[in-house]
This record gives sequence, C-alpha cells and structure tokens, in this order.
Amino acid sequence: MEKLELAKSAVIMIDMQDKLLNVMNSPEQILEQSVRMLKYSNALNVPVLATEQYRKGLGESNPQLLELLKPENVYEKIAFSAFECSDFKDALNRISARSLVIFGIEAHICVCQTALDALRAGYDVRVVADAVDSRLPSNRQLALEKMRQAGAIIESTESVLYEWLGAAGTPEFKAILPLVK
Repeated sequence: MEKLELAKSAVIMIDMQDKLLNVMNSPEQILEQSVRMLKYSNALNVPVLATEQYRKGLGESNPQLLELLKPENVYEKIAFSAFECSDFKDALNRISARSLVIFGIEAHICVCQTALDALRAGYDVRVVADAVDSRLPSNRQLALEKMRQAGAIIESTESVLYEWLGAAGTPEFKAILPLVK
C-alpha cells in the first residue's frame, strides 16, 4: 500500500446533484463530508474534477459544492463510469495524478464503476467512505466491499486529509487548521 501523497493526488467528485442527493440514505452527512473534502482539497491545491450524470434530467451539482468547484472542471456524462467520458479522461491525463480520491453517489453504480476503471488504469484509488452513499445502505456497503476487494483503499475524509498533511507545524497544516476546528 502506497502512502497518499499530496503532490500526486487528484480528487474526483461523482454526481453530487440534488435530484440524486435528496434520495440518498444519508444526504446531510454526505453533503457535509463532500463540502469538507472540497474545502480541504482547495486549501491544499489538490486538483478536483467533478462529474454530473445526465445534467438535462438530473440538474447540476448541489450549489454548496458548485461554489467550491472550478466550472471548467465539471464534466457531464451519461455513462456510469467517469472513465467513459473523454473530456473527463483528457482532464485527468493533464493532471498527471497517481492517486485518485473518489467520493459521491451512488456508491454501487457510478462511484464503483469509476473506481474499478481507475484501478484497471493503474491508479492508486482511495474511496472516501463517509462521503459516499446510495439509496439503500446495503448497496453502499456492498459497493465499498467490492471496491476494497478490487484493490481500492477505503478511507474517511479526515484520514485522507491527515495523510496528505503528514505532520503538524507545516505551512499546509497551518492553512488547513481553521477548516478542521
């Protein structure tokens, strides 16, 4: 298992659109942890790419999340895996990340298929369990187990953050401190 390195990471937010979010098992928790993940990523200058599934029918990402994203880094898709979206893949290739930190909805569909494709493509995949959800808790749990069995590392928002930081007293730690208090 590799250590998650800040300079070699990218964050992938999957389909955090209100029409989907509102029917999840734990929408408030997922939104709260997703906001945290984006704030941490932005404070540490970790590149973030986001997808939106079938925008015409499902709308845009949640407004709280959209304000934390660069509009040019939000990609519409109709396939379940983000890796089936050529614009997304091109953007990911420009970043040159080694590790992908993935969160979003639904765990057993778009998150899982994206994570599995990322593993097949050779990425170190981290799935942020407290920022991943499905309508049914059993689907979420099965998806997390499937991704783990396939080689993804299942983590929490805070474990990702502190692995990126590595130590207290650094400029990065000082920049993030107001966000974790």
